[in-house]
Amino acid sequence: MEGRCAPMERQIPDSENRLVLLHALALLGQASDDQLLIYVTDLGLMNYFSLQLNLSELLSDGYVAVRRHPYGLLYRITPSGRYTLEQFSRILPMSSRSRITETAPAYKSRFRNEQQMPAKESALPDGSLCLCLQLLEKEAILLDMHMLVDHHLSCLSERWARSAPEIYGLITSVLSENYVEDRVQNLSSEDAVLTKTGRNDWTLYLSDQHDNPAFTLILSLSDEKLALHWGKTWENNKESLHAGILALLEHGI
Repeated sequence: MEGRCAPMERQIPDSENRLVLLHALALLGQASDDQLLIYVTDLGLMNYFSLQLNLSELLSDGYVAVRRHPYGLLYRITPSGRYTLEQFSRILPMSSRSRITETAPAYKSRFRNEQQMPAKESALPDGSLCLCLQLLEKEAILLDMHMLVDHHLSCLSERWARSAPEIYGLITSVLSENYVEDRVQNLSSEDAVLTKTGRNDWTLYLSDQHDNPAFTLILSLSDEKLALHWGKTWENNKESLHAGILALLEHGI
């Protein structure tokens, strides 16, 4: 109709946006800024600039804290943030509060998987792709794997989250085959290197070829003799492991 003005979009004050973030973090647990961005944009709660501005304010005011994690910097709500959320929760619209309450559990599970099983794909100058896949136990890296592949794997994070336990089980099963503690020998190949990283902690580096590796595994173990056995059995099993791991990734979604 002529002369009718379009309805004005409600301007959301920063105070409300900060409460949205506090409520989200209270239910999501710790999350990276990228994960928070995915969450608030999926729900239509705020854009990138609002997120960064208000997250920075919450951090400087002590309502949110950040800590380093193998996945990256993770944000979490502090006791002061929880108190503020309780005191001013009435400012948060019921619609926003309900959306966060209803959706947070599913996102929390997804974000936890991403933090415990990071996965990324990087393009190399020659056109090949490198998959960088990690498996964590709390904040200790059990497995750090790099593989060169010739084709893109869609939904890599979901594939890895589904297949990581099975892949780790395959690696440990194959490399542990015929293990006899008294028969362990020292490593003699450059493709298998064992390093002591703590009182009872060992890091085993395995590569398919020393000079130009296309497939590498870095594994954390607490048993030196078992680590030595894995290093010795690597040479005869690296090709079958590569094929088995790739097959599990291909069917991991």
